[in-house]
Amino acid sequence: MVRIAALAVLVGMLSGSPALAGDKKGSWDPIPPADLALKDNPDRPGDHAILLFREFATDDVESFETHHLRIKIFTAEGTKHADIQIPFVKGSSRVEDIVARTDQSDGRVVPFTGKIFESLVAGKKGVKVLAKTLTLPDVQAGSIIEYKYTRRWESYYLLPTDWKMQHELFTRRAAFSLRPYPGRNINWLIALLPPDRRPRFDKDKFIRLEMENLPPLEEEDFMPPDFEVTMGVRFFYIAETLDPPDVFWKKTGKERNQFVEDFMKKKGAVQQEAARLVSPSDTPEVKLRKLYARVQQVRNLSHERDKTEKEEKREKLKDNDTAEDVLKHGYGYHNEINRLFVSLARAAGLDAGIVWLSERDEIFFKQNLQIEGQLTTEVVLARLGGKDLYLDPGTRFCPFGHLRWERTGVKGIRLDKEGGEFVSTPQPVPADSVTERKANLRLEEDGTVEGSLLLTFLGHTALRRRLGDLDSDETERRKDLEDEVKDDLPSNASVTLLRTSGWDNPEEPLTAEYSIRVPGLGALTGRRMLVPAGFFHAGAGHPLEKTTRNYPVNFTYPCREIDHLSIQLPDGYRKETLPPLRKTDTEVGLYESKHEADASTLKLNRLLEVQVYFVPIEFYPQVRQFFGAVRTGDEDQLVLQVAEVGQTR
Repeated sequence: MVRIAALAVLVGMLSGSPALAGDKKGSWDPIPPADLALKDNPDRPGDHAILLFREFATDDVESFETHHLRIKIFTAEGTKHADIQIPFVKGSSRVEDIVARTDQSDGRVVPFTGKIFESLVAGKKGVKVLAKTLTLPDVQAGSIIEYKYTRRWESYYLLPTDWKMQHELFTRRAAFSLRPYPGRNINWLIALLPPDRRPRFDKDKFIRLEMENLPPLEEEDFMPPDFEVTMGVRFFYIAETLDPPDVFWKKTGKERNQFVEDFMKKKGAVQQEAARLVSPSDTPEVKLRKLYARVQQVRNLSHERDKTEKEEKREKLKDNDTAEDVLKHGYGYHNEINRLFVSLARAAGLDAGIVWLSERDEIFFKQNLQIEGQLTTEVVLARLGGKDLYLDPGTRFCPFGHLRWERTGVKGIRLDKEGGEFVSTPQPVPADSVTERKANLRLEEDGTVEGSLLLTFLGHTALRRRLGDLDSDETERRKDLEDEVKDDLPSNASVTLLRTSGWDNPEEPLTAEYSIRVPGLGALTGRRMLVPAGFFHAGAGHPLEKTTRNYPVNFTYPCREIDHLSIQLPDGYRKETLPPLRKTDTEVGLYESKHEADASTLKLNRLLEVQVYFVPIEFYPQVRQFFGAVRTGDEDQLVLQVAEVGQTR
């Protein structure tokens, strides 16, 4: 699917502290006259805008990166690029030093002096992405807009660097640089780059690469991770130079296992806690569940926002060097909590160990590439009744027997002293992710529908919402849940959240109750009223309608949606015709739509079950055909008739 080559290089100690490429804040390089005079994209005539220049420079020593973009506007439609969004993940980074300007073709320069706002750009279903937003002034066809900013993170993080080279616009020239951390070995993956374009060290020990004439990245619904579909380079810090894959993974597994086992060495406190929690008469599953519940009570630092240096000094958290430290301190990060669980399980006489694995929301693991950085997290594998049971107590609110969706259907190493063996986590199935809607509604004579809605989330759908709203206050949580329902209804709908339950108990469903009102949902035509069958799908649209597609389909995980709607009819109306029973059952999924009516009530029942999560591009026609059938069913109409005077229903 993606052509990838791997190169390994050794980073020596950096001498001095050369500045990153690029200008200081507020200073600008002159714009070449040819760029000012440009009236169209010579490589793609008709484009509304072009990215003339982009610079992306990362400094791992000082924990920041700088960005600089220069865009030429060709048409009125292209002026939309004056609205700038700079995204960042809440709690893990911050955006600073934003400067921007507009250059006009007559030589005038209009600096940005307006207000910069912060807004939520992706806050539904477990995703919390904020953005700094601004609008540049006086932008028109012929203008050049230019902006710079800095993104910073805490100095104790040493994160992978991604050079995602393709932008939504055609890019004329781009420059990338990385100042690696001194004394560390670094390796990189290359995706879809021409053979003559490779990162190189220069004399100041920076890694650099310049590119020209990069095609735009065309966004599609349900795309795989960026690195799987776009030109780019991903950097990893590694322990040493590389061996052949089988030798490399055995050696790496041994080293990781030694590190993990040293952390989990049995200590008196762990054994005492295990003895306190379980009794000899407990079954192995009961023991595991008791220990699981205990470690989920540990304060989970992986799900807390990053703290300032001042906050860290005030709190003075000590490092955890062993599982006993986690128990004693009462806090730990994801992997540390999982290791504490394994230590307790072993102390209770149970068979449990660590699996070191990849996460498929970022990159698809490739066993032939000797890059340790592909394995990014740990989960627990326990033997129960002769069967393997994967557990993840180090994820807050993760139910017993489940994994976060990113860790399902992926490869990892089951660690042991011989270096371990590759295993695969369980494939996700629709029953792991359920959304159920139950609504009791009234239809008024003017076509307005109002009433109550109960939303129930199970599995991945519940876990993503719980984790996504960990840092949210009550107002933010309310808005997220209300907006989610509004997005699935016509734009004039009003939605009020009444109450929620199940936020803190992973073994219970997460529920939300609403009052909803949709004016004019029923369309009046003479003595008839048309009511859409796909009530909760009128505003959401339907995916995958394009005839052709560029990339594989990546649904994240299989899922199941269940709708049960009861609509009370207004006086004087009766059912005239109902849509036919719809049922489509394919390898892609199952869809059923069934409608019933008596003298006073309509009942609408819908089931959508997506049974796949990654579909190669050659099977896209089958996916499109399935969702076409879903669209047909959701666009059905129920026809009501006004009864004649004196006529009974």
